[in-house]
Amino acid sequence: MRLDAKIICEAQQGHPQAIHYLLNYFDPYITQLSKITTTDAKGISRTFVHTGIKEELQAFLIQVTLKFDYEKGLTKNEPTA
Repeated sequence: MRLDAKIICEAQQGHPQAIHYLLNYFDPYITQLSKITTTDAKGISRTFVHTGIKEELQAFLIQVTLKFDYEKGLTKNEPTA
């Protein structure tokens, strides 16, 4: 799976397929960030994906993508003379 500027631009414009692709691309990272480890009274630890945290991170990714100004980002990263 490859993430390129075209997909980011389309997601930024609100194209559902591009947003879906972006969510799938970042899913392993978001899943890892959403893991919670608990220890019960017997000392047994369990790790699970907290769906609430995962959904919040996915929503945040969509929000920042829709707000992202691709043109401004390019201008910032261009070398100055």
